[in-house]
Amino acid sequence: MHSAFLTGLDRDNASLSRNVDRLAVRNFNKNSSLLPLPTLLACQIVNHHLHDLVSDSVEIQYALHCEFAMQLNTDNPRCEIPVKERLTQLSTREMRWQKFVCNSQSTTHIPFKTYRICDLSGGIFLLGDASRRMLHYAYLPSSSEEQVVWKSLATSHLILIVGLCVYEHDLIAVVTT
Repeated sequence: MHSAFLTGLDRDNASLSRNVDRLAVRNFNKNSSLLPLPTLLACQIVNHHLHDLVSDSVEIQYALHCEFAMQLNTDNPRCEIPVKERLTQLSTREMRWQKFVCNSQSTTHIPFKTYRICDLSGGIFLLGDASRRMLHYAYLPSSSEEQVVWKSLATSHLILIVGLCVYEHDLIAVVTT
C-alpha cells in the first residue's frame, strides 16, 4: 500500500513537472518578444535548454527575423496567416532581397495627367494630377495578377504638398492654398 502511494505520487509529480515545463516554455515564448534582440541572442549561449527554447520557438524566430529585417513586429489584427507561414514568407522575402530577385512586376496605365506630387506609404501609391485639385491613389499589387485600381480625392483648393503616413498613423496630410 505504501509503495503504491509513492508510485501514484511519483506519477502525479511527473505529470505536474511536465505541465510546469510546458507553462514555463509558453511564458518564455510569450515574454521573450519583450526582450531586446541582444538579450534574446545572449539567451542562446547560456545553456542548451535556452538555446533550444529560442531556436525551436516559431514566435521567437519570427520576432528575431522581423528585427533583422527592420520590420515592425506588430501583427495586423486582420491577418489570419499562422506565424509559421509568416516566418516562411519573411525569410523568403529577405532571401530575395539579398539576391535582389523580384518575384513579380506589373505595369499600369495612369489615366490622368500627373503633376509633381507623388508619395508612397503602407502599400499606397499617390499621385497628384495636373489640375492640382485632385489626388489619385492606388494600392500596390502583391502579385502580377492583381489589377491596379485608381481612386481619387478631390479638393476645391490648390494642393501645394502632400504627406503620407498611412502605415504608422493612418494619415494623409494635404496642404492647400
